[in-house]
Amino acid sequence: MLYTALVVAAPFVAPPQQSVQPPVAQERGPIQERAVVAPAPDPDGTPTPSYIDGQVLVRFSSGLDESTRFAILGDRFAIERTVVRRLDLDLVQILDGTSVIDAMADLSRRDGVAYATPDHVVTNRDTIPNDPQFSQQYGKNNTGQTGGTPDADIDAPEAWDFGTGSAEFAVAIVDSGTEHTHPDLIDNRWENTAEINGTPGVDDDGNGYVDDRFGWNAFTNSGSISGSTHGTHVAGIAAAQGGNGRGVTGVSWDSEIVSISGSSGSTSTVLIAYGYALDLKDDWLASNGAEGVNIVATNSSFGIDFANCNSPTYRPWNDIYDLMGQSGILSCAATANININVDVQGDVPTGCSSDYVVSVTATNDDDRRDFSAFGANQIDLGAPGASIRSTVTGGGYGSLTGTSMATPQVCGAVALLHSVASPEFGLLRDSDPAAAALEIKRILLETVDVRPTLNGFTVSGGRMNLEAAAAEVDAFGAAAVNYCGPAAPNSIGFSAEMSLTGSNVVANDDFGLMASGLPTGSSTLFLVSADESFVANPGGSFGSLCLGGSIGRFATQVVSASGAGVAMIDVDLAALPKPNGTAAVAVGDTWRFQAWYRDAVIGLPVSNFTDGLAVVFE
Repeated sequence: MLYTALVVAAPFVAPPQQSVQPPVAQERGPIQERAVVAPAPDPDGTPTPSYIDGQVLVRFSSGLDESTRFAILGDRFAIERTVVRRLDLDLVQILDGTSVIDAMADLSRRDGVAYATPDHVVTNRDTIPNDPQFSQQYGKNNTGQTGGTPDADIDAPEAWDFGTGSAEFAVAIVDSGTEHTHPDLIDNRWENTAEINGTPGVDDDGNGYVDDRFGWNAFTNSGSISGSTHGTHVAGIAAAQGGNGRGVTGVSWDSEIVSISGSSGSTSTVLIAYGYALDLKDDWLASNGAEGVNIVATNSSFGIDFANCNSPTYRPWNDIYDLMGQSGILSCAATANININVDVQGDVPTGCSSDYVVSVTATNDDDRRDFSAFGANQIDLGAPGASIRSTVTGGGYGSLTGTSMATPQVCGAVALLHSVASPEFGLLRDSDPAAAALEIKRILLETVDVRPTLNGFTVSGGRMNLEAAAAEVDAFGAAAVNYCGPAAPNSIGFSAEMSLTGSNVVANDDFGLMASGLPTGSSTLFLVSADESFVANPGGSFGSLCLGGSIGRFATQVVSASGAGVAMIDVDLAALPKPNGTAAVAVGDTWRFQAWYRDAVIGLPVSNFTDGLAVVFE
């Protein structure tokens, strides 16, 4: 039964009676715990909401003082506390054991009572899938079911309250082959309709790959993909269909899976595989989504132990990762399954310097890293990788251990975060896919749960927290977002930041810029660019100039940083500087800002750049 009450009760007139003393005011401690009543379902089987026994919510007529309310309630009921003062709504105890339903009926008939309702039970809407083996996936929701530490997980159910993924954002599983016909994967597999409905042996969609119906096999240079247990397991962790009442649940329930065989054998094979993913994404960008597929992350659960990715010998690796990143693809990479320091001993690909690589180490159900590599400068974060339940060939399920199992947790997370991101993030992604990719990486690293075996051993110091990351990208920057940051530490050991002051609303005309974390007294020059691109980590400066294209300098030339290390300027939105002349900001424009600064002229000056700031104007 639904109880509603925008009821205007008649003014209460207390009946003639002996003087009633109002209750003595007492300190109001926590609401006492009471039993929960779970009513039987309605006749048609519809569940009936539960409510708290022994109490009801009562809305009185407006303006009644406490003595009058006390008189209305009599000796069978007592006010426990005021719930909403302006609603005249109180929580009322039932003193004589009357049922909640009978108490509501009684109180609702009394003069001076607008309505009485149950105090219904409210629960967090953690999205729990109905897949029968989800309870075995401690990495997504750890209740201690495997003997580990509760909550040593990525907080997936809490993240799924924001959304469960979308077919709009695909993951490319670069591995030894994915069984894309697996019952828990088939509905999420990417399908190239033109090739499926085309002529065998013909490149029907003209993308340069013949018969690539569900992906590509870089080993055989064909569209024939054979499933492997490893690749199938990885795919299921990232994007097995959730909520289908079958098997397991992927991090992103509905993301499309592009199957690419090509994870071992030689660098050339791997590069062919990556090249296919890049071609599909570039086709999607060039056709505004009419062709190709919107791949936002690749998963690479393979590598070369003890390899120096930043030596000339491995240049193609960084080159391809940078190129994919410029098209908006993050490359999620598994580090070595050996307890080594990648910073010192090297690894490919997790030792690569490309900003678009997200390097992942593995944790267990106690949040410990005990079998996988580390690196305070090269390994970004941890994710559950020990005894992970997922899909295997033959339509089955099994558990495997390794960094190979940790990385698809992050790969699936990238796709999920894109699907739950705010409209403002969508604007950034549309105008600058590379900046959006780096923003997803930043969010993943800055929202981890810090853990002892990762803190000091990884860049972020923690294990991925999908809920925290989803919350941040969901609330992403109505006004602004930092990119190409954090900047390199300046000469006093801090990373200088950029932020806006005032608002991003053009009509308000109160926009300003602030650089903080500067050396005291440093000379600061603010820069601006309207171009929809940026330059990642160029040479020639201690920091990184992130602005790209035509850069303007503000007429307010050099500003000295305050004793607090802050430099600020007010900005005239009607005249933002360009190399030649100025331009007015229009609603919907995205402008990018940065500051150049150098130490006070004492000894040898050192030049730096702050991180960048992209601002969407409203």
